Amino acid sequence: ALINADMEHAEYYMDLCRKRGLTLWTYGKSGKEFQIISSKLLNRGQEVTLSLFGTKTNVYIPLIGSFQCDNIVCAIGLACAAGYK
Repeated sequence: ALINADMEHAEYYMDLCRKRGLTLWTYGKSGKEFQIISSKLLNRGQEVTLSLFGTKTNVYIPLIGSFQCDNIVCAIGLACAAGYK
């Protein structure tokens, strides 16, 4: 399961996943496996610093809006869950 740790009821869903014995990964500013450390708005996008399984990396996203960071990090998490490196 991949859960946005920043959403209002995240803890409820995380507990539910744990009770069901699911592998649980979280993302967002409060995420553990996929954490958004910072983002800097640029003219045509944003520069984002992420921690992916503890490895810090910087990426450029050609989209504006903090929700875009959430969407990108969620997509990275889903790709990893599907077996992509």
